[in-house]
Amino acid sequence: MLPKPPYRIERVDEPTRLRIQHGDQSAVIDVSEPTKGSATELADIEPGDGGERWYVETSVCSCAWPEGFALASDPEGSPFLLHGPEEAMIWLAGPLDRSRTTPIEKLATSDQTIRAVGEADGRERIDLEYTFEGERWWQRRYVVPWGEDKAIVITGQARSTTELLTSAAVDLVEASLAPARN
Repeated sequence: MLPKPPYRIERVDEPTRLRIQHGDQSAVIDVSEPTKGSATELADIEPGDGGERWYVETSVCSCAWPEGFALASDPEGSPFLLHGPEEAMIWLAGPLDRSRTTPIEKLATSDQTIRAVGEADGRERIDLEYTFEGERWWQRRYVVPWGEDKAIVITGQARSTTELLTSAAVDLVEASLAPARN
């Protein structure tokens, strides 16, 4: 499925049904039968491979689409946004020059406290916490090497109340991130 921006896509009760929103228009489609119904104004739809997990594919990369998160276009430049409960969000940046991401601590802003830093298999991770409008928030950032001197930064953030759900979702995105299958 290739949605037409701006879009927001959510899974509904059945594994092959999606709700697509485009401006004021909205439609629920069954992607296993894309010719039934009328969502062609909202997305170009072709039958998929019927895999058990949904994936997000861009011109640069692909990754798993975590359950409980809606997929949306991003007018700010990320290839996509994943919106979770209570304003939780996951997004990608890059590929960026590695000099912008090394050391990983430079990704923390002055109002954030570094909770943990780690590295495994060349991929780095930083966990941060901060207060926004009187509430405690958490953020996790991964720096994933991408080619010789580039990296993709994956960011997940959430209120402390949805940190566990969001951390599992951003970990899934990081673990499944792969180059696009062009």
